[in-house]
Amino acid sequence: MHLTRSVRIAITGVMCSFAAIAWACLWDSDTLRHEANGMPGVVEAVTGFFPVYPDAYYERRIDIARERLAENPDRLEPYDDIAVSLDRLGDSAGAIEAIGPKLAVVKRLGDAAGDHLYRYHANLGTFYAHRWVRAGADGTDMADLELAREHIAKAIEINPDAHFGREYVQLAAIEWLLDPEAGQESARWNREYPTLASRLLTTEELQSIEIELPQKSVDGLVGLIVLGNAWESVDVMMALGVLMQQGMHSSVAAICGMRVDELINEGKSSLHPYAYLDSKSKRPDGEPLAMVVVDIDEVRNYYSEARGAAAEYRKQYSEFVDSKLHQGMHPDTHDDFFVGAPVAAIPKMPNGFLGYGGNDRTYIIVDLVIYVLLGLVCMIIVGSVILVVKKRKARRQIDESNV
Repeated sequence: MHLTRSVRIAITGVMCSFAAIAWACLWDSDTLRHEANGMPGVVEAVTGFFPVYPDAYYERRIDIARERLAENPDRLEPYDDIAVSLDRLGDSAGAIEAIGPKLAVVKRLGDAAGDHLYRYHANLGTFYAHRWVRAGADGTDMADLELAREHIAKAIEINPDAHFGREYVQLAAIEWLLDPEAGQESARWNREYPTLASRLLTTEELQSIEIELPQKSVDGLVGLIVLGNAWESVDVMMALGVLMQQGMHSSVAAICGMRVDELINEGKSSLHPYAYLDSKSKRPDGEPLAMVVVDIDEVRNYYSEARGAAAEYRKQYSEFVDSKLHQGMHPDTHDDFFVGAPVAAIPKMPNGFLGYGGNDRTYIIVDLVIYVLLGLVCMIIVGSVILVVKKRKARRQIDESNV
């Protein structure tokens, strides 16, 4: 693929200013634990109610995995744990090298390898994408991003429904970056402000007043936030907000928009060379993510409260993990590592008008009920007036006849 010089410069400039990896689809022991315990919801993910781990956590995991491989080179999980840990520590090149020997073992084991061929391609594709970003995301050399697309597509081909749908969203993000001009004419505000959502929704869905949410895309975006590094991704948060808005969840969409604004204020920006560049707020003035939110001040106060509570939860969780590591424990060697871990207590979403927290359809129904009630009251009043008038007229006629 050939990019114009201006596009290459734009990509390079944007990416070099972007501190965090936007999307990650990593397969390791933590992913397995999340699959067993379930994923947080959209609001929890956007406000930060999920644990993060210190570098020492991954450094210890590498040591444990290497010891296990030394004992039995045919064990497959340690290859993932070593490579993913290296990537989380910022060494994507080392991760690519560490995952390499796994493929030969998978092929030798055949069916006994289970889904590890899928995991291999999912991890390797992510490592290539991360190496491209960490190398400065040079728009003149897209080789690593092309390799990322190849391996993520292979992972989806092997196992289309695994991993919370993350590969599906990750592939859409990679293709979005490889072809930055596509989607600019997709729909509505996307004509001016292309977003990742234009790769996850059809033009008809983007133009629709209300859609049935594609749960695979929602789960994939949440998975990228919780299990990847998309917690600091303008693009992922914006895409999730657009999906929420199109699904008529306006308060949740507004919360996503508030997270986008928070990231922008922290100096983060889109990976896309064209996205939001002409908007003063770096996104479409919040309009697509706050349409018909009657109690926007209540939602804004809630977001501030939730972010504060999430920060305290993360602090407590980090202190808990550090204390366990200092005791020589690790979840890869101690099944009771997380016993006594802090529990996330996210504040309750605001109820809004008549107990509602953010669905436009409900507001419409409430309005209709109110209008019907007002109509009935008016009918009763008018009917009463007519009845009184008729009674007075009848009484007058009786009086006149008696005269």
